[in-house]
Amino acid sequence: MEQKDIDRLLTCRAAVDKQREFNKVRVEAVAICKSVTEAKDFIESKIGATTISVDGSVKSADEIKKVLEAEREKYTIAIYDTLKTNGFENFQSFKDFNEKSNFEIFKE
Repeated sequence: MEQKDIDRLLTCRAAVDKQREFNKVRVEAVAICKSVTEAKDFIESKIGATTISVDGSVKSADEIKKVLEAEREKYTIAIYDTLKTNGFENFQSFKDFNEKSNFEIFKE
C-alpha cells in the first residue's frame, strides 16, 4: 500500500472518529444537561471548542437536542468534505476502500 493511500485513510478516519465522538457526547449531554449552556460546557469539556450558540434557560431534552442538531450537521458536512477532498464520492466508497486496504495489509 502506498503512503498516499495510508495518509488518505488516516485523514478520513480522523474526521469520522471526530464526528462519532461528538455524537456520543451529544447524546450524553441531551440526557444529563438542563440548559444549552450546560450542554455546550459539557461537550467542550469532552471534545474541545464548538460553535454551539448558548442559551442559559432551562430546556427540555428535546429542545437541547434541537439546538445541538446544527452542530451535528457541521460535523457531518465536515466528514463529507474531507472524503471528497481525499477522492471518495461518499462514505460507502471510503468504507469499501478502507476494508479492501485492511484486507490487503492483513494478507501481507
